[in-house]
Amino acid sequence: MPFALTAYEAGRSLGTIALAVLFVLLVLRAFDVLPRKKPTPHGKLTDLGVAAILGVLLTVTFFNGRADAWDGDEGRQMKAGFIAGCESSAGSVLDCECVFAELTSEAPYDTPEGFAQLKEPVQQATESGDVSQIPAAYFSAVQDCAA
Repeated sequence: MPFALTAYEAGRSLGTIALAVLFVLLVLRAFDVLPRKKPTPHGKLTDLGVAAILGVLLTVTFFNGRADAWDGDEGRQMKAGFIAGCESSAGSVLDCECVFAELTSEAPYDTPEGFAQLKEPVQQATESGDVSQIPAAYFSAVQDCAA
């Protein structure tokens, strides 16, 4: 299975990288490695103070581990429920874990809240028999993960 970041993971990674770059730039500017456009009386102290705050944020981010939207109780239950339901009805035809991974690899379904948006159109399509109400991402995931 190819490595793919969800939108949430990509945003989190990008945010962490931006914090790290800003931290380095502020430290370099505080020690006059990078020049200031306009010298200020307390510029070095301000740069070091902001860098210290960013350092704390980065430390918390790195030691907090990967905070994934699916790691919470709601996310784990939703994933387990989806896979169990899928396997009970289509397990011999579909790789249900693959379907879940495909669906949750892109917004808006990359968080439990976004994934919950699938419930209503799928339920309506089941009741009415009108599959045109099901989002295209669902069809794409099923097609990609057919056994």
